[in-house]
Amino acid sequence: MSGDHARSAQPLPPRPSDAPVGDIAVSTELIDEHWLVLRVTGEIDMVTAPTLLAEVDRQLGPAASLGDWVVVFDLSGTSFLASSGLAVLARAAQLAAERSLPSVRVIVTSRAVRRPIEVTGLDSVLEMYTEPAAATQPRTES
Repeated sequence: MSGDHARSAQPLPPRPSDAPVGDIAVSTELIDEHWLVLRVTGEIDMVTAPTLLAEVDRQLGPAASLGDWVVVFDLSGTSFLASSGLAVLARAAQLAAERSLPSVRVIVTSRAVRRPIEVTGLDSVLEMYTEPAAATQPRTES
């Protein structure tokens, strides 16, 4: 990880007006000063994706004060993932790469969410996990 990122940086709390909208709620949590977890519940479609995109841009965009975080999307409470939601995940991966952060991790527990990620090839740029505890642990090299 790049040493240019301040360790004291904190994620911005979601704006009350950002969640819930339609059928989506987004919350953020910084775990152990290392794991920035964005929990998304509901459906991510063309109506709700802008809410998630706004939160991604607030947390990872040029104005954000990032630490040496690993970004984790917890989609275990997400029941539907449309192409607009895939675009948000791709944007997060792009922003993380631009900021020299590690690969974005995604917690996926349902086929309805996992399958679109796999079919589009996003699983080649996102690290996929089925357990939240595993996604917030250092990667072990085999």
